[in-house]
Amino acid sequence: MDIKQLKFLIALDETRHFGQAAARCNITQPTLSMRLRNLEEELGLPLVNRGQRFEGFT
Repeated sequence: MDIKQLKFLIALDETRHFGQAAARCNITQPTLSMRLRNLEEELGLPLVNRGQRFEGFT
């Protein structure tokens, strides 16, 4: 886990939208999703409920 991944989680919490969170972090939406999935794999648990859109945190 690194500080950037935590910043990505905070941005997602504040915006409730993957695209807006990515823009706030100056990265692309696919990169944000990939980094959050990597964090979930590293921790061994899901952090984000995913559907067609952001559905909240677990």
